[in-house]
Amino acid sequence: MEKTTSISATQGLEGYMLRYLEFCEVDRNLSQNTIKMYHFYLWDLLNWMKAGLKKSVLAMSDLDNELIRKYRMDLNRRISTKSQAEFKRSTQKTFLVAIRAFLKYMITEEKLEVLPPEQITLGKPDPRLPKVLEEDQLRLLFEVQDLNKRSGLRDRALLEVLFST
Repeated sequence: MEKTTSISATQGLEGYMLRYLEFCEVDRNLSQNTIKMYHFYLWDLLNWMKAGLKKSVLAMSDLDNELIRKYRMDLNRRISTKSQAEFKRSTQKTFLVAIRAFLKYMITEEKLEVLPPEQITLGKPDPRLPKVLEEDQLRLLFEVQDLNKRSGLRDRALLEVLFST
């Protein structure tokens, strides 16, 4: 069966997004969870665009640099319904990764001239603080070693060297 590349005018951007999700499922064989999340991220953008542009049907041409900049500002200021805190940078990044993947699909599979995905920068991630053991956890780790065995002495020495550096 031949692939049709025309999307009805009433479907617009939403139709392309649906085709992209089908492509992810059939051609890329992505997991259902990944597809579900891509759907969530893309529909978030779509609904945000409909509200902001006051349109019920959106075209690919509506998706431009300025719109993405405004969407990023919205994501940066958005409050999570679960944690009641601002979205973490890593969360914002996952929204943008989905949009970039969609735009890449539009270029490679649909052969359309759209906003280049590379123009959507992902931003600097939040610094990750190292996790450290509590003093009692560290003590228990050292006490597990049987000092009556050579391997216990060796393991204890290795642990002390590691934790003292």
